[in-house]
Amino acid sequence: MARILLVPAAAVAITVAIIAILRPGDVVNDLNVTVQGDHALVTLKTPTRPTQARLLWGPKADIYTRQTDWDEFSHQHFLRAHSLLPNTTYHLRAVVIDRHGETSSSPDIVIETGEADTH
Repeated sequence: MARILLVPAAAVAITVAIIAILRPGDVVNDLNVTVQGDHALVTLKTPTRPTQARLLWGPKADIYTRQTDWDEFSHQHFLRAHSLLPNTTYHLRAVVIDRHGETSSSPDIVIETGEADTH
């Protein structure tokens, strides 16, 4: 299982392009993660076909306690994990589904939020 660890410094955003080896048939690519303050923005593309996407996040891999709603069918997605606590490790996974019900997902993405902004 591919794992990616992102650790931002206090009050600094970090953006990382994630290059993962995906199984044949997977449609997720150009996956990027930006962590800033109490949120993480995940962007991804599904160029082979339009999909809906959602973001799952939680304290451990495969234990996701929060999720976004499915977005609209598109080739490009912008998903936000919000209300993240400072100095906390989170696991994120982006999931897409096409019009035929076929699903694909990103590898496990591990992020750590920075210090709380006291300004």
